[in-house]
Amino acid sequence: MFSNKVVVITGASAGIGAALARECSRQGAIVVLAARRRERLDALCAELTAQGGRAVALSTDVADEKQAARLVEEAVQRFGRIDVLVNNAGYGIFGRAEDISPEEFRRIFAVNLFGVHYACRAAIPVMRRQGSGHIINVSSVSGGVPLPFNSAYCGTKFALNAYSDALGMELRGDNIRVSVVAPGPVATEFLDAAVQKLRLRPGLQRHLLMQSPEKIARVIVGCIRRPRRRVYPSLLFWLYVRLYELFPWLMEPLLRRGVRRAMFRD
Repeated sequence: MFSNKVVVITGASAGIGAALARECSRQGAIVVLAARRRERLDALCAELTAQGGRAVALSTDVADEKQAARLVEEAVQRFGRIDVLVNNAGYGIFGRAEDISPEEFRRIFAVNLFGVHYACRAAIPVMRRQGSGHIINVSSVSGGVPLPFNSAYCGTKFALNAYSDALGMELRGDNIRVSVVAPGPVATEFLDAAVQKLRLRPGLQRHLLMQSPEKIARVIVGCIRRPRRRVYPSLLFWLYVRLYELFPWLMEPLLRRGVRRAMFRD
């Protein structure tokens, strides 16, 4: 199924994106790697090529509409089609809402939400012409359960879920599937920046139920094989979202106390 399929992955320089690139390449796919950190992209591309895979690295800031469009254009020019677009690029900002500057707020929405739209807007006509395609947007359990001190990130992921659901309904008649993969905390560089920026508890990762990037990559590959509207890599986090939907009055006090205890120093 994966042999010679063209898979475009944003945020591919580390974490989930890099793990997914390795997994797709092992399965025989052609991978187009996109991220801002060119050196890391080139190293990953060289690694995959040395292992017999086909990969190309394209330095891209998805928050820039022209760069996102150029990513799609170059992928099509090189390989003739795009079978799967994985919008994985994203980051978070921890802190009180009033402490997040307007510039930071705009940037996180530009990457986590507008960047997805820019890439989708460029890729959809390509997929429509070729008669099929699959868009996978990497969201978060924070798109179903809002967390205090993480308002900007949660806002982007709630919006991304709604955007993806609406887009999926629009494209169903074009044989283009839209999926959302919503992991919980993942052992990547995501939390490191927050620990440096705020007075957070050292070793924060130990207080969270961390998932590995490789596990999420395998889940995404499973979603490519069998497209589904919404995928939670963990049954526990699926239950977590369901409980919040049913009992927000019970969950919110627990979330506030739990997040403060896990994140902030005494």
